[in-house]
Amino acid sequence: MKKLLFTLLAVAVIAGIFVATCPDEKEHAKAILSIFEDAARPQDAAAIRLITKAVEDAITIDDYYIFSIGKVKSANSDKSVTFGILGKAYLLDKEAHTGKKVNK
Repeated sequence: MKKLLFTLLAVAVIAGIFVATCPDEKEHAKAILSIFEDAARPQDAAAIRLITKAVEDAITIDDYYIFSIGKVKSANSDKSVTFGILGKAYLLDKEAHTGKKVNK
């Protein structure tokens, strides 16, 4: 019985950590903007601000409590572009968005 209670408590604590650290819309936008920041030059500050505003307007977040999915609206459908977990958002397919090979 004690083993079961300990297991349930451990699962509850771990689930609570995932829920508390589920990333918000800003983290997802930051992950998407990292593509542009890698390619930008310092004199492109105005362009970066414009891109930032466009990304923030286009992104929607599907929150599943322990993780979240960032989607970008397009004319035909929504495309999943980021995956967020434990306070951080990651690009799902960075290679497709940047054209650069990602080391695996």
